[in-house]
Formats: sequence, C-alpha cells, structure tokens
Amino acid sequence: AVRAGDIPAMDAVLEQVHEENFVRHVLPVPMLRHLHYAIAGTYVRLLDEASEFVDTDRKIVLMSEMESRIQTDPDVGTFEYLRDLLHALAAEFASRRTDRGTSLMEEITGYILEHYSDPMLGLPPIARGVGMSESYVSHFFKRHSGVSVSSFIERKRMESAIRFLKDDVPIKQIVSLTGYNSLTSFSRAFRRANGVSPAEYRDSLRGESGGAPVA
Repeated sequence: AVRAGDIPAMDAVLEQVHEENFVRHVLPVPMLRHLHYAIAGTYVRLLDEASEFVDTDRKIVLMSEMESRIQTDPDVGTFEYLRDLLHALAAEFASRRTDRGTSLMEEITGYILEHYSDPMLGLPPIARGVGMSESYVSHFFKRHSGVSVSSFIERKRMESAIRFLKDDVPIKQIVSLTGYNSLTSFSRAFRRANGVSPAEYRDSLRGESGGAPVA
C-alpha cells in the first residue's frame, strides 16, 4: 500500500495493528520493540526503493532516529512516529506515481496527435513509441482517460475531418489526411461518429453559409 501510494489502505492496515497491539492487548516491552523493529524494517526497505527522492544522508539520519525511539520509548508514541514516517513516504510515492502517470499520458496522446494520419497507427506502434507493453498502455490509457486507445484515435481523426470539411478541403484528400485507407472506411467511421456522411455534413455547412457544395 505504501509503495502504491494508497494512503487509505495503508492507514487501514496500521489501524488494525494499533487496535490489536495497543488497545485489545498490552504487549510487554520486548514484544513492542519487536513490533516496532518490524515496522521500521519495512520502512527501510521502502527507503531503498525511494533512493531517487531520499538521499543516503537522509536515510542514515532516519535510521538513527528510529533506532533511538525504539530503544528509549517502545510505546504507542513510537508507533505513531513510525506511522507518520510511512504516511509521508506513501504520499511521496503517490506524488511520484501521479507525475509519471501525467508524463506517460502526455507521451501517448502526443504520439497519437503526431501520427493519427498514419493508417497503421494503433496500439502496437504507440506502445513501441512510448517504450511500454501493449497491455500496459491499453489498461493505463483506459484507466486515465475513460476511453480505449482506438476510440481516442478515431475521435481525433473525426475532429480533424470536421476541421478539414469546414476549411473546404476535398473529401478524397481528407481521407488520407486523417489516416484512412479508403473513402468507404472513412465515410463509415464519419457516419458512426456524426450520424451523417462527410458529404452530407459538408452540404449542411455550405447550406448554412449559402455557398455551393464542395465534393
């Protein structure tokens, strides 16, 4: 839970430990020290994984402080001290995960926006482009955006298609500009997204402006 940055889950586990060892039972000092050393050991192992944002000097200071607290005050105060340390570390992990997640989303969407005119654009080249597995990119993108990669690609292609139609770009040219292999596949996708064909959509635009339709 700490590594995942899941603070509520971590708090729930530690609250169970507190309830069992400080409320329901009164442990002798040696057992309290054993409990605290176990928690401290978990914290130190997590510090090893957090080397990118906890330097060696800080780690040494923390280890010394924990040792001193456990030896001199093996009671609930030390437990709360250790809980606070874990809470702070979990929050840092959560922040780092959010930063990495934001960066990866920017990479994925940036890749799509740069390559949406490529008919071969799909999950495999996107995954290769961001250096992740296809399954990870698929699940990550759906979790963070609420839509699948393929749906997002089609949405961006349709947004561009509408912009090109408004700019009087010929429909046959729009087909290649938006990454479709044929007029048929483009028209099918456009109707699915907009309820009308590209030609019908353009006619409605020209009708509104009073101009002549563009094929």
